[in-house]
Amino acid sequence: MKKILPLPALAAFALLILFLPRPVSKAAKDASALDNVGIAYYYRGDQNGAMVWFRKALEVAPSPSIYNNIGACFYVKGAVDSAKVYFHRALALDETEHNALMNLGRVSLREGGSTRSHLLREGEGQAPYGLVAEEALKELERIEKTRLK
Repeated sequence: MKKILPLPALAAFALLILFLPRPVSKAAKDASALDNVGIAYYYRGDQNGAMVWFRKALEVAPSPSIYNNIGACFYVKGAVDSAKVYFHRALALDETEHNALMNLGRVSLREGGSTRSHLLREGEGQAPYGLVAEEALKELERIEKTRLK
């Protein structure tokens, strides 16, 4: 006859599994390293150099933050339409990617629109991206009010 673990032991085992650190793949680590090099280039003002490294990172392991970083490079260079494409690609992978949501808000402000226009479902008045979008909306509304003063 098989012995069944008592409930407290099962609960402790379940918690242990939930909170154990997850192994990160070598590809994800490599992509993160390449992304970090791109970020260094970005902050030095070299958007073209940064995009080279961000694209290398995408080849290794695509992630929402890398797509957002490429979009940020396009945005700084003034290629707003290309920037929007990459911000939306980031959101396609993770609809709660807060940096992409914030950057889309900045694009909307730059184009003279409302910060809410890109985040709200037409006619519903709800953010399609959940609570993270609501937080982004509040911050963007604060920025918009400051801009209008």
